[in-house]
Amino acid sequence: MYSARREGLDDLCLVGSAEGFVAFADAPQRVRGEETWPLRAPAPEEVAPYGRALTAVTVVLDEHTTGACIARQGDVLRIVGPGSALCSLADNLRQFEVWQREGCLFPHTHQHLEHWPGHPFLTPDSNPLVAEIEVAEVAPD
Repeated sequence: MYSARREGLDDLCLVGSAEGFVAFADAPQRVRGEETWPLRAPAPEEVAPYGRALTAVTVVLDEHTTGACIARQGDVLRIVGPGSALCSLADNLRQFEVWQREGCLFPHTHQHLEHWPGHPFLTPDSNPLVAEIEVAEVAPD
């Protein structure tokens, strides 16, 4: 799994396998306080159209917040929120496994996770995140 950001913008991406997203989605049940996972360093061409790779993802359990906030702190993708919001985010990422099981997983299959008015679990200051399946993870026809 790797992550990247666009230069000068707040757009973020997280790229991995369906299995990787499910393993990552299990994190909210394990995190007590804060946990950080290193991310692999992708080849420069893998990052395009994003400008640079991020080095890690940190998940912070904070029951004093109203929702999950996805942000970049330096070269780290940081997700902070209460357990309920982190679990809702995790449920969205588990959708990749469902699509894989149903044979609906194609190259560049992705989800946009971004706040909109009334969003059920993301805070207004959350950065847009594209979660995408690695092309190599999809079997050719």
